[in-house]
Amino acid sequence: MKIYKQTLLPILIIIYLFISEILSLNISFFKYTDEIVTVILTIYLITSILLKRFHISRDLMKIFYAIFLICIIGVISNFINGIQTNMYVIAIGIISFMKLFICCFAFLNIINKPKATSILAFFDKPAKIILVLGFICMIISQFIDIGMRGSQRFGFWSYNFVFGYAHVYSSIVLFLILIIYGNEKNRRNKLYLIIAMLQMLSTTKGPSIIWVAGIIFLLIYMKKQNKIHAKVFVILGVLSLVLGSYQITNYFMNENAPRYLFYKYGAITANRYFPLGSGFSTFGSDMAAENYSRLYSEYGFNHLYGMSENDKSFLNDNYWPMVYAQFGWIGFFLALYILYTVFRVIQQSKISGRMKGFVFSIYFFTILHSLGSSLLVTSCSIVLYIGVILFIKGNWLKEEKSEEEQI
Repeated sequence: MKIYKQTLLPILIIIYLFISEILSLNISFFKYTDEIVTVILTIYLITSILLKRFHISRDLMKIFYAIFLICIIGVISNFINGIQTNMYVIAIGIISFMKLFICCFAFLNIINKPKATSILAFFDKPAKIILVLGFICMIISQFIDIGMRGSQRFGFWSYNFVFGYAHVYSSIVLFLILIIYGNEKNRRNKLYLIIAMLQMLSTTKGPSIIWVAGIIFLLIYMKKQNKIHAKVFVILGVLSLVLGSYQITNYFMNENAPRYLFYKYGAITANRYFPLGSGFSTFGSDMAAENYSRLYSEYGFNHLYGMSENDKSFLNDNYWPMVYAQFGWIGFFLALYILYTVFRVIQQSKISGRMKGFVFSIYFFTILHSLGSSLLVTSCSIVLYIGVILFIKGNWLKEEKSEEEQI
């Protein structure tokens, strides 16, 4: 296994992010891990751009410009509306929103096929060990409380291993399976995939359950296909409605549920501050909760359980309401454009159909999760999409002729 000098930084970042996901629940310093990594990689990106060493595909540059435009909209909204004018709070809001994109752009620029292969090989055995240990503890946790489970749902204990929250562990499991199946020698071995699927089911979370059904369907469908068609998303949508009926009923159709309220008042905010929204750190974001946005008081959230200034438990369980409230409907459609462009990038990537099925399952998982959580602005999403980048780069079917042709 050849370790390139240039892979040292990516390897250290992955290890740091992984350990932080375990320790962040008990050690406050590690809650800011993703911000620290984002700052480091922002410096790297700025340096690369100034030295003209920033090379990504045209489609990815479109995403880069769309994100930049959303940020401009957000900052303009802050100064026009005056809901949040503290420059530090706004800056942290910008970093929080952009961290997934910054980290992905940095890794895309750093990693090529040989480096990705090297990193995948480096993490192969640790990934297998963690996945197997997680499976053993999963079985034990269903019978004995060893501090790795949450509430009971569908007659099973919600399992989270050592990561504090089940949805975080779902992302970690997906990262581990990307590492394992990113290595060519593991592809005929279905054992690890089965172990991963059982652990995803054990989290009892809707998107995780749907992912299991989705990956089975996609691996079968993509066996003889190299591109996904619109009818596939119709099938996945029906699966989501059936398997996610519990979450839909309890979280999105209940007028007293925090997620329902965020969607409702997010739209009210977008219309109220049409067309650019209310600005960074004002609605639905972590900084809006931490600094308790005045909008929450105006909407009466301060009188609701888990949404008050003293109890902020449910103030971060959203993504899309944050987008259209803070950046308006223009920002919302730019975000949809980014999703569409990511889909195009995956669709056009030069990897086999079955490998593409893996990536599309992750893509669909994150879209589903974003409907009812803040996954896309958390550190576990960074870990997950670093795994996606390594997976695609390591499985590229032919050597790129130039940097511009890379994903």
